[in-house]
Amino acid sequence: MSFKLTEGHWNILLEFMEHHKEFAKGQFHGPTGKTIQRKLWEELSQLLNSLGEGIKPVEKWQKTWADIKYTIKKKAAAKRQDIAATGGGPKIKVELNEMEERVVHILGKTFYEGTGVSECGIASTSNIQTPEVPSRSIETTDHGYCKSQASKKKNIQDVENDIMQNSLTELREIKLELRNLNLSMSSIADSLAELVTKK
Repeated sequence: MSFKLTEGHWNILLEFMEHHKEFAKGQFHGPTGKTIQRKLWEELSQLLNSLGEGIKPVEKWQKTWADIKYTIKKKAAAKRQDIAATGGGPKIKVELNEMEERVVHILGKTFYEGTGVSECGIASTSNIQTPEVPSRSIETTDHGYCKSQASKKKNIQDVENDIMQNSLTELREIKLELRNLNLSMSSIADSLAELVTKK
């Protein structure tokens, strides 16, 4: 299902990416990298879909994020060129809205200035609309998938810790449910025993 991002989607997406910057940049490596990345995408997709304003599978949310990054990278680079331009005609005023500025802050300057490593993304063409400028669409073009060559960063351990904490919380909830189920079974067993003794 195709739908436009609402302000609620943007807020959830950007808040999640601000807490998981390595994930936002696609910089997971090592034996658990893909697993961590997949779990985080599933968690983020569930949060975004929980708004009740349409449902997308994980792959579509990945595509949406790749399109956002690609579009804002071009726009931020154009703004940088505009600032650096000297003479030779009027300046083209390129402005980023608040949501776009947050994306740039999450991904860092090297995101649009370049590091010699090609930008990773998912090939697509789509319209993404930012909540502050409802009449303006952000166009993206095909840019293909590639493997990131960036180095492993400290935040990967934070992500692993978050996943372990979530797993522990889930295990505690399961343990509590099992305890409640055990109490219910004991109560049923007592009731059955009473029925048998009455006969």
